[in-house]
Amino acid sequence: MRKQVLAAFVVLLALAIYCFAALPVNVSLLVNQNPLSGSQWVQMIPANGNIRATASEGAFSLASSYQDSGCYWIADSFANDQYATVTVKNYNSNSNDMWMGPAVRASGTNAATFTGYVLYIGKGSAAPNDYAELYLRQNGNWTTEIAHDNATVPQTGDVYEIHVVGNSITTKRNGVAYLSGTDSTLTSGAAGMFFYGGSSSVRSISNFTAGNEASSRRRPPVVAMFIPRQPMQ
Repeated sequence: MRKQVLAAFVVLLALAIYCFAALPVNVSLLVNQNPLSGSQWVQMIPANGNIRATASEGAFSLASSYQDSGCYWIADSFANDQYATVTVKNYNSNSNDMWMGPAVRASGTNAATFTGYVLYIGKGSAAPNDYAELYLRQNGNWTTEIAHDNATVPQTGDVYEIHVVGNSITTKRNGVAYLSGTDSTLTSGAAGMFFYGGSSSVRSISNFTAGNEASSRRRPPVVAMFIPRQPMQ
């Protein structure tokens, strides 16, 4: 009996060590990063602009307006089936042609090679005046629009997800099925974010979460979120 109890304890201890060792990774949230880089991110860098983390604003955003940039997480390895989720920090509905959103199967190191499936959230200035677009970006070009929405106005606090399993690309808005489609162009890459135009006051993201889909998940997801600094008691 003692041996059985001891064996059970050892198993539980091993599981606990594994779980705590594989807790979600947090970006240095209270430290400014401009641009996001180093051992955690790969970013499309100037001349197309920087994505930054700003502790005082608690947000991911572009360092300056009217730039086109993307980044993806490299501190963990992603399976081919993966997801990315963002929470809208700031959204100004009066600002046109400024976009932000999550990406999957992203790759590349500069404007000419940057590739991925992107759910762009924003507002177009020309018909059909989209508020969201699901796109294939390939080698720096917006190659294929997979789906779009010109009816649902984004709101601050909205949570947008993009998932890719095989050639199926699905999205959610606040947990509800949203845009979807199929494309077999990209088969691998990493999860990340894209921005186009707009300073942090009109387009910014507060939380970024990414991981592998359940069918290929080996560890808990990567999480990057901003937590407000608590006042001293």
